[in-house]
Amino acid sequence: MVEIPRVCIDEVSAQVSACETMTDLDGTLSEAFERLTLSKDATYEGASAYTDLERAVLHFVIEAVRRDISSEKIIEIIPECRLRNSLITVYEKYRDILKEIMSSIGWEPPRIVGFDWTLSRALESNLGKEDCAVAELHFETIPSGSNEIKKISVCCDKDQLQSILWTLKEAQNSVNSLRLK
Repeated sequence: MVEIPRVCIDEVSAQVSACETMTDLDGTLSEAFERLTLSKDATYEGASAYTDLERAVLHFVIEAVRRDISSEKIIEIIPECRLRNSLITVYEKYRDILKEIMSSIGWEPPRIVGFDWTLSRALESNLGKEDCAVAELHFETIPSGSNEIKKISVCCDKDQLQSILWTLKEAQNSVNSLRLK
């Protein structure tokens, strides 16, 4: 059974008494969602533009959209009050556009599609070492939601390269042990 995190429910429940005194709760919540869906950066946490009530409802609705909760389930979760009815109204109104916005958020790291390396010499490094060999690692990646290749380059000395290799070996061993279970 899909559940909304308790913190979301507690945030909304804490705002129930505040919303009883508001005259246009549907309008207030709709306005908050309009600001969220029309803004270029769709962030809401810590935004001073939102009241505590709006933040709680935004958090709740975004979690509900993320978990694909039905309106009927929301009726079961939130106690009977004006907030529940307004919350369901805005949830049904903005669910599709929020799904669309959330689907465009990259949730996976860039894929590595190419790798190359070169060896060179550094006359002086920021660590004070002079005349040492430097490995230049070049990764070709495709970021989530893009088709363009982005190049990432890293330069490291022998000790740094050894540390990277050790960490990669640990990761490989962890993946192998999980695969065997």
